[in-house]
Amino acid sequence: VAVCSSQSKGERKVDVCQGELLQGFGLRGDAHGGDWHRQVSLLAIESMEDLFAHPVYGASYEGYVIENILTELPRWQPAFYRTSNGAEIDLVISRGERIIAIEVKSSTSPKVTRNFYNSLEEIAPEQAVVIAPVEDEYPLAQNVMVKPLSLLIEQLA
Repeated sequence: VAVCSSQSKGERKVDVCQGELLQGFGLRGDAHGGDWHRQVSLLAIESMEDLFAHPVYGASYEGYVIENILTELPRWQPAFYRTSNGAEIDLVISRGERIIAIEVKSSTSPKVTRNFYNSLEEIAPEQAVVIAPVEDEYPLAQNVMVKPLSLLIEQLA
């Protein structure tokens, strides 16, 4: 079991080994505690197979990736892109004239939708990247690369 906390929002959470839960707040000292819908998440996951099969895995992985990009690349400006018909890109970061479109997929064999490609045509990013739990980068389509999170951060830091 891990008890993870951060001193301020936007900072990577670290395992603090133990903590005190406060009613109506969450974990004492955690920047994410407070009077809102979820102060603490408890997941009964005992193996990697349990993790991959859990219904929150995809959304949790997306949150993990986006939080790490925002924390590790503070000079990049983040945005979310969504059209009125529901096409979206998980994260668009910019720095000066550079624009990078980032889609997050928890699969080791990620696939993106036609709406993703339509969105790329609209925003015309310098790069389109699909972050996935893979070892090496590889092309998914013309001008779209699949990469591990660590490589993207290394390339843009």
